[in-house]
Amino acid sequence: MNEVINNLVLDEWKIIEDKFIWGNNLKNETLFSIGNGYIGMRGNFEEGIYNKEFSIEGTYINGFYETHKINYGERAYAFPDTGQSMINIINSKAIKIFADDEELVVDNSKIIDYMRVLDFKEGTLKRTIIYETKKGKRLSLEFERLVSFTQKHLCIITEISQQNSSRIFIFTEIAFYCIILKKWYSTSSIGCKNSYNSPYPQKFK
Repeated sequence: MNEVINNLVLDEWKIIEDKFIWGNNLKNETLFSIGNGYIGMRGNFEEGIYNKEFSIEGTYINGFYETHKINYGERAYAFPDTGQSMINIINSKAIKIFADDEELVVDNSKIIDYMRVLDFKEGTLKRTIIYETKKGKRLSLEFERLVSFTQKHLCIITEISQQNSSRIFIFTEIAFYCIILKKWYSTSSIGCKNSYNSPYPQKFK
């Protein structure tokens, strides 16, 4: 029988979150982190959250840090002169998703169903979410994230799938400091094409 602690279902190899609760999100972003000893990623949603009080974006590389001088009120033998802190590097997992000219994001869209699973045996983070747009159309999205143990520099999102025939727009980002590299993908039931030109340029000025 699986154990349930703080709305998380625990079994031998998995942590399962079957309901999104705002008050648990910061903690669960930490619990659903994945890494390989070199790259580490917090369990943030790919599509992001508008309200940054409930989310902290995080991607880290082991050995990439900054130093700072340590000031002591009173020094003693073997006290270090400098300290180190990990630096939150570029966010390469951001994916903006639009359906019915509406951006799908947790705190701006209606959630019909939700599940997130951290699989320790497979080394994957999987999430399924069903959004309902303001026009009443439902869109089921599946995400799977992996940080490779065989190629330490590799982290991938292996799957994003929709389960209806509506046309959606997928917008990927690599964000660091004030610079954002963007690419749009337009998908439909009859095929897929990509373009560097956003169909919604007014949204990203």
